[in-house]
Amino acid sequence: MKQIFDYFEETIEFPKDIAHDPIPYNVLWKYISSTFLNGFINYVKPIKIYLLDRYTEDDQLVLNEFTKKQLKNKYLLEGLKLPHTNLSVFDDDMIIIGDLEIDNEYKNNLIFFYFDMDVSDCLIGKFHTNDSKEEVFDSVINWLEESKLENKNNEIINGLDNGIFDYIEIPLSFINGWVKF
Repeated sequence: MKQIFDYFEETIEFPKDIAHDPIPYNVLWKYISSTFLNGFINYVKPIKIYLLDRYTEDDQLVLNEFTKKQLKNKYLLEGLKLPHTNLSVFDDDMIIIGDLEIDNEYKNNLIFFYFDMDVSDCLIGKFHTNDSKEEVFDSVINWLEESKLENKNNEIINGLDNGIFDYIEIPLSFINGWVKF
């Protein structure tokens, strides 16, 4: 079963040529700061968003007045919209697939953002593929489901990297104005 990381021919940890050749196609960069990802997220069209349960449980306070679950409900059920989007509002990791909306010989030109609460451990990768967007989304789900299985007998210890316990899709309406983590 294809997973999101299968779209990348190479993975580079702590890349040194960021200024020279920012995000080459079919390469995944690991251990990138969230501020670097912030520099790109506002210039692509988000087409899929996932919130992970990795650092924070649903009953933990995330804004001194709301639990993570209450905040999810405000955004997902009540349609809360703020002038600008802060992706770190849930105190947990976010994944965004963005469409680069360029015209070339490939069916899809996409960018993968993984915003990690340990803000220096983010991932970013740009790739082109003739797979459908649904196949790409399925590859993310395949990876997330496998990650959940690895952690099924563990418990989240708040504030620590616990691995991925669960995830939910966040509606695109969550994104508004200028986006940052």
